[in-house]
Amino acid sequence: MIPPPLTSPMPNQSAQPAAKYLPKHCRFFDREAWAILIKPANGDWKIVNCLDKHAPCFERRCVFTRNGGGWPFDD
Repeated sequence: MIPPPLTSPMPNQSAQPAAKYLPKHCRFFDREAWAILIKPANGDWKIVNCLDKHAPCFERRCVFTRNGGGWPFDD
């Protein structure tokens, strides 16, 4: 399932970081997983959440499912 596009802020709202959804490779399961990336005004794109969590994810030490987990994505 492809997530809906993110909307841009309204003119009267404060500036928000740019955001996008992209499939990224998850090393734990050797498959693509949809992720949310943000780009702060003075920074590079950074993955902030994984959208493809399922039961086996919670058995891994993933930063998105456990405290102190490892980073599951290849850059």
